[in-house]
Amino acid sequence: MSLLAFRFMYYVWSEALITDFDYDRRETELKALVAAYPDIARQCPYAAECPTCTVGSALHEDYPAEIQALAERLMLTHGELDGFEQPVPLADLEADLERIAGALYCAPAILKLQQPALF
Repeated sequence: MSLLAFRFMYYVWSEALITDFDYDRRETELKALVAAYPDIARQCPYAAECPTCTVGSALHEDYPAEIQALAERLMLTHGELDGFEQPVPLADLEADLERIAGALYCAPAILKLQQPALF
């Protein structure tokens, strides 16, 4: 969920809460997990939108409502839509991702890439 929320912010809003380096590192780790656990990857709620097999879209409607809600809450927590300039420390983002996803009653499969779970 986190990569999809970051992708939504980047392509739809032209905003970034993490650096390109951190995004690329997370996507690389996700690719390894998808390759190692393909059966689990296919069962994930957002398998069709997985960043390892799709490209980013600037169309709002291409993102599930839960991803949009997560992106909105992260942006409201860490910046303004028209003036955010500094990337947020990853530890802060991971803590907020867990808190916000729980508040949305979502069950994200990946919040920290050390878990043997997928996006």
